[in-house]
Amino acid sequence: MKYDITEEEKEEIDEMLDEILEDNEEIDEEVDLEDEDFDDDFDFDEEDEEQMNDFKDLVKIDRYNLSNECVEHSSRYLEICEEYVEAKNKYLKAQDKLDLVLAETDIYYRTHWDDTWGKMTESYIKNMVTLNENVIKATEEVRQAHYELGILESAKNAFDSRKAMLNDLVSLLIGGFYSNPSDNSIEDDIRRRMKEGNE
Repeated sequence: MKYDITEEEKEEIDEMLDEILEDNEEIDEEVDLEDEDFDDDFDFDEEDEEQMNDFKDLVKIDRYNLSNECVEHSSRYLEICEEYVEAKNKYLKAQDKLDLVLAETDIYYRTHWDDTWGKMTESYIKNMVTLNENVIKATEEVRQAHYELGILESAKNAFDSRKAMLNDLVSLLIGGFYSNPSDNSIEDDIRRRMKEGNE
């Protein structure tokens, strides 16, 4: 269904939206949250890239130094697990903070509704809450915490694979896969087996 809106009605709607945005800014100031509760920068930066490179280095295996790799694996894995638990805790805290900000903002709009904004409806309140600056900041903080958790979860999974790879490499070493016999010992082995077969 198409609605025809006059220029006058368009201007009224624009004025109403401007008022809502202005009121939104005032509400952002009134809602009891401090700016330091939020991180300012959520972009993938050099520090994130450095952390990824550190994890890649930790996962690498020196197959010529397996005894050291096996000894150090547990302590490296513990480091990753500790960081993973911290990241999970940070993510859950960020999620709790977002829930709190959403609730406080929702309550504020319901109790301080201005009739100039129009009729109070659930969808209108939901949109007002979504546009609130504190809600946007809290949402981005949850996203950043989730991203960091994802990186550490990947590192933790990579370490599980590393353990299996270490087991395989040790088995190959024990089985003589990495030994490099000389041509003479191969010939001696063939002669010995032929001699045993003739007897």
